[in-house]
Formats: sequence, structure tokens, C-alpha cells
Amino acid sequence: MTLVFSIYLLILTIITLNGIVRFNKLTVPFKVLTVLMLITLISEITSRILVARIRNSSPPYHILVILEFAATAFIYSRLITGWRLHKLVLLSIIPFTILSVANTLFVQNFLSFPSLPIMLSYIIFIAFALILFIQMLDSPKEITIFKQSVFWFNSAILIYSVTVPICFGVLNYMTRHHLNNALLGDLLLYFTLIYYLTIGYAIHIDKKQGNRHISGVYNE
Repeated sequence: MTLVFSIYLLILTIITLNGIVRFNKLTVPFKVLTVLMLITLISEITSRILVARIRNSSPPYHILVILEFAATAFIYSRLITGWRLHKLVLLSIIPFTILSVANTLFVQNFLSFPSLPIMLSYIIFIAFALILFIQMLDSPKEITIFKQSVFWFNSAILIYSVTVPICFGVLNYMTRHHLNNALLGDLLLYFTLIYYLTIGYAIHIDKKQGNRHISGVYNE
């Protein structure tokens, strides 16, 4: 296990513990996000155990990609306004799950990294994030945007979902052409650390305020 990956696990642990400690103060979307961080942490630890035993870390990610999509879609369904959009976001979980299971059964088995459903999830997350940003711009709130947990969460999702597929595409190109891709791989890992730190910050500043979300995007 590399030092950077150990730092990554430490960050996930701190984020999860902070979310658990503040759980009752969090709004519903960020309670779900905290649970997702716990699931991610367990998945990553499991992947390291599998690497040590069978020299393959892929199996947990076939399950994680489905759980991550379902949790993220649920979060966005609570943040995006409009009944039709709310329903559409939730319903997206069903076809995504079916496609992910089919991918595992027929295309990328448990011992292969499920890159196809992961890339698909990023594309859909970009759409979710853009819709939410448009709604936030249409209905600005009194609280400064930098103190809104939803802003930090949505920014992290959008930037990460755009950047990672591009990095993977370049990595694949460099690998096929036998180019040194170590630097890009390291940059992707560091960017992942920044992504989770931002998610952790969003969880840290999120709180209920009466019966309304502090960001004002979703009324509980």
C-alpha cells in the first residue's frame, strides 16, 4: 500500500467519522452522503485485502459503482426541485443497475475493473450537477454561496466527473502507445484526494436550520 493511498484511506476515515458524529445535525442528502463515504471506505479496505490475497482489487468496485450511483442519484433527487426531475433522477437508478449487472455478467467480469459503468455514472452525474447549478442560479439564496454545503458538494461532483474520464482517456492512450503515464496517474490520485476533501468539507458545514436546508435548495 502506497503512502498516498494510505492518506486517501485516512481522509475517508476522518470524513466518515465526522459525518457520523454530526449525523443528527445533517440534512437527509448529507446523511446519505455520509453513509456513502462509509461504504466507500469499506470497499477500499476490502480491495486492499483482495490485492494481498488474490492480487486483484476489482470485485468490490462492481458493487460500489451501483451503490454509489444509487446514493448519489437519491441525493440529487432531494436537492433538485421539480417533481418530474425528482422522479426522473430516482428512476435512473433502475436502468443503471441493470446495465451494471449486465456489464459484470457479460462484458467486464468480477476480476476486471468496471470502467464502463463508472464512466457512464460520471456522464449522468454531470447532467445532475448542471441541472442543480442552473436551479441554484435561478433561485439564489441569502447565504453566501461559499457557505452552502450543496455548492461544495455539487462543485466536487461536477469537476471530478468531467476530469476523471478525460484523465482515464489520456492514460489509456499513453498505455497503448507505451508512453510513461506515471505522472498523470499520480495527478489523478492527488485530484481524488482533493475531491474527497471537498466532499468532507461539504459534510462538515452542512446543518439543519429549522425545517429548511441551510442552502435553501431543498425543504425538508
